[in-house]
Amino acid sequence: MSDFIKTREKLTTPRGFTYWVTITDPLPYNEKFKKQEDQYNLQFMIEDGQDLSKLQEAILRVAKASWPKGVKDARQHSETKGQTFTVAQAFKKRILHNPLFTDISETSYPEGSVYLRAKSYRKPVCVDHNRNKIDNSSIGIGDECILSLSIYSWEFSGNVGISFGLEGIQKVGQGRGIEYDPTKDFENQVVTEVTPAEQGEEYMVA
Repeated sequence: MSDFIKTREKLTTPRGFTYWVTITDPLPYNEKFKKQEDQYNLQFMIEDGQDLSKLQEAILRVAKASWPKGVKDARQHSETKGQTFTVAQAFKKRILHNPLFTDISETSYPEGSVYLRAKSYRKPVCVDHNRNKIDNSSIGIGDECILSLSIYSWEFSGNVGISFGLEGIQKVGQGRGIEYDPTKDFENQVVTEVTPAEQGEEYMVA
């Protein structure tokens, strides 16, 4: 079964920060996955302390409306393939894709924050704090924003889930960038000594 939009709702997020922003020019055609349409997308981080209840309730509401009799595990190599679970169980077992990511271990985001990804095949509308339209290029990495999202459910090739569509962006604060220290990725190493003879003539200094 292939059904990309079963149920849809719209809402706005709490304040957060934009990362990996592609909202001015769309991503190119993807030969590997044969995507027929261009995409605009971004990653959005919401810090600890913001009220996520409306967002979480909307995700749950869309999921329950889409799978009122439960979610069947159709994953090819799953130990529970063929079994049906409630929406809450399916989220917990990761049978049902949750668009709010809480694992920030491989990111530079602050402790306790969550993040999401949103995409659109149409260029999203961008406005300032007074709701005046602004150029999409004025929103960059680390800007404080509020997103207008559509929340929709989908099924494809045995996978099921909830995702976010990007409708619009309201810029409410200037960017602060990504705080990332690449030195944390490395360990102290022993230097390999190489003699001039081992280097070869092309590396000899005259």
